[in-house]
Order: sequence, then C-alpha cells, then structure tokens
Amino acid sequence: MLQNKQSGFSLLEILIALGIVLMISAGITASLQHLRESGALDSGKQQLISVLQEARGSTLASKDRSAYGVYMSTSTAELYKGDDYISGTVERTVTLTDTLEYVYEIDGGGSDIHFERLSGETSSSTITIRFIDKPDTWTTVKVTEAGVVE
Repeated sequence: MLQNKQSGFSLLEILIALGIVLMISAGITASLQHLRESGALDSGKQQLISVLQEARGSTLASKDRSAYGVYMSTSTAELYKGDDYISGTVERTVTLTDTLEYVYEIDGGGSDIHFERLSGETSSSTITIRFIDKPDTWTTVKVTEAGVVE
C-alpha cells in the first residue's frame, strides 16, 4: 500500500503564525514609541533645568558682576547676561526638537526668568514641556521665588 505523505505547513498555520508575529511587533513598536517620547521629554527637561541652574549659579557667584536670566519662547530657552533680555547678552541657547514646545507661566507676566544678584530670587514660574501634536503628553519644571529649580 502506497501512501502519499506530504510534510509542511498548511496555509492556515502560516496565517496564524503571521498574525501572532504582527501582533507582537505592533506591541513592541508601541512600547518603543512611548520610550522615545519619554526620552525626548526627559532630555528637554534636563536641558532646561541645566540652563536655569546655570543662570542662577552665575548670578549668585556674581560672575562678571552681573545678573543672569533665561528668556523663554515656545521653542528655545536663552541664557542671557544682564539686567534684562533686551539689553543683555545671550550666552547659551537651548533649542527643543521640532516635536516639542515650551508653555510657560511666569508670575508678573513676561518671558524672562531673571535671577536677582546676591539672593538668586526670581518670580515663581512653571514651564511645561509638551509634544505639539500630543498636548496631553508633558512634563513640568518649576522655579520657586527663592530661585530653586524643581
């Protein structure tokens, strides 16, 4: 008796395996996207904290016998030396990626976080870093009246 024995996978088995692989890869892609977004926010936050701390530290140290501040726009934070941004000298600029923006609220209005000489005090401020196309994905940096960056 002759038997015709074929080995291999049926089309149904291949389609099921392909479906499982696609579901796993979709889950991995979503996780990587979240990780990428989190990394971009963390990087933007650390850069902003760094420039704010540098401005306060330079002011408290009376570097060049001057006060320092940070001028905020939606895409940059500019460290400046002087009594205000207009008459001051820009020392360093932090620029966000094209996908992020700063949203800031400074007591007394304006766009400057200016640190007072000797005391390091400033107007309290809240700066939110968020995705332009996903405003519900954000992180916050706070500056207290004492000039402490949190």
